[in-house]
Amino acid sequence: MNRVGALLRCGHPAPAAAVTILSGLIAGMVGHGTGGVLLVAAVIGTSQLAVAWANDAIDAPRDRAVRRQDKPLAVEWPQGRTAVAIAAVGASVLMCVIALSSGLRPGLLAVVGLVSAQLYNWPLKSTVFSIVPYVISFAAIPAFIIAAVPADPPLPLVFAAAFFGGAAHLLNAVPDLAADEATGVRGLPQILGPSRSRALAAALTGLAVFALL
Repeated sequence: MNRVGALLRCGHPAPAAAVTILSGLIAGMVGHGTGGVLLVAAVIGTSQLAVAWANDAIDAPRDRAVRRQDKPLAVEWPQGRTAVAIAAVGASVLMCVIALSSGLRPGLLAVVGLVSAQLYNWPLKSTVFSIVPYVISFAAIPAFIIAAVPADPPLPLVFAAAFFGGAAHLLNAVPDLAADEATGVRGLPQILGPSRSRALAAALTGLAVFALL
């Protein structure tokens, strides 16, 4: 077994890369030079890995219970939970160091986004407040990027990101509702069910578009 490959897959590389690349593009659009774009990409990339690794390490027992084939710790690398947890802590510390190098204000915004996302992993994932970390963490991304220019983040963009974050949480959870219910996860999407989750996600997406317009 390739432990490095399993560790990378625990970091959810596809969505992590997508958010990192998009954040780098936004950084370039709002006035960052090459160094600023790379710094933004490093902050967002390490935060994505930190959150994903923490998620897989915390959820490993539940994922094993339902034999999640997309989770290496569930079937392929069951003994790797400690290594993934250590990687999550290391990535979190590295992200904070890089973020604060951009300045106190943008650094703190980035750290707030990371802390919020980790609070989703535990304990808020299984509560009615599970949507709150998504709202805060998504809003923190453009706020950090623009504050690091430095400039004042436009509130409509921050609100749009927050609404998109809430919609992403609901839609991301829908395919796994049955498995979540079986392992005791009772967050907002599980409480609402698939139909109402999709309806609320559509409403939040509409609010995000309205904020942008």
